[in-house]
Amino acid sequence: MSYDVAPLKKALDRFAAQRTERELSHARTVRELNERFPRLAEIEQEISSCGLMLVENVIKGGDAVEENVLKIKQRVKALRAERAEILIANDLPANAIDARYACEKCADSGYIGSEMCECLREIYREEQYACLAELFAMSSGQPELFEAEQYSPEINADGISPRKYMAIVAEKCRKYGAAFSSTSQNLLFGGEGSTEKTFFMAMIARSAIEKNASVVYYSAFDLAKLFEEERFDKTGEPAEEIARLEKCDLFMLDGLGTEMTTAYTASALYQLLNRRLAEKKPTILSTAMNVDELGARYGSHLSARLRADFVPVPIYARMDSARRGRSILEI
Repeated sequence: MSYDVAPLKKALDRFAAQRTERELSHARTVRELNERFPRLAEIEQEISSCGLMLVENVIKGGDAVEENVLKIKQRVKALRAERAEILIANDLPANAIDARYACEKCADSGYIGSEMCECLREIYREEQYACLAELFAMSSGQPELFEAEQYSPEINADGISPRKYMAIVAEKCRKYGAAFSSTSQNLLFGGEGSTEKTFFMAMIARSAIEKNASVVYYSAFDLAKLFEEERFDKTGEPAEEIARLEKCDLFMLDGLGTEMTTAYTASALYQLLNRRLAEKKPTILSTAMNVDELGARYGSHLSARLRADFVPVPIYARMDSARRGRSILEI
């Protein structure tokens, strides 16, 4: 899995700020204790001097080096014991002056070797959720909130009721998110249920994030706007954002067909999807159009890609969504 640069930068900034605050707080504590108990400052100075003496003896070498090193270590041990006695005698923890880490595993570095530590990874996940705020504002995607009873129990021409079918879709989406990887299939959510499509996208996004995947969500309107900005921009920022969409582990595009489409944006969309397909990076699309309608709007090359490389997932609308629009009298 890869890291999404936008939330990663924010996570690293937060992590560094938290670490700096802990270090400043510890420094204040040490300063206050040294002022209150001057002998503690003297002990700290002696321990530092012992450290220098250790280095000097090792560099000089000689027959007595081992004996001298042992004496220095014994002295440091005695000084630390004296420091602990002073603190305990004043109802303070014996390690009140020792530097303590919020995460002992990585010593607050954020990494264990070349791997990101869980302490930093948790902040990164939080920033990923924040970057997907637009998606989660429309639907929480919490699996336990799915209610099959909201769909019609009537058997349709396919020999299955929307209620049973949507329960199957919900379970398939749950499993898709739980097992998400670079080999996961591309999905094309289609049909009348716009709210339902967003719900399943949010459900999958949650699970993918928990599996440490980088997830990026865009509405079709915002993506078309980004393409147009990139066309005329000289700063390179829109191009960097498009590169981010190409590289993320999972890209979600919502409401395909609702945006203003030009020949340029249609071509840019095809290129984006093509690059992701070439890199074998999963993509999830949602639309109210069928593939033929998408082909008429974006070109036959795009519809051919959708037919060949995306798994269609028809979505039914809930029973209550078929009601008439609200009246002014209901406000």
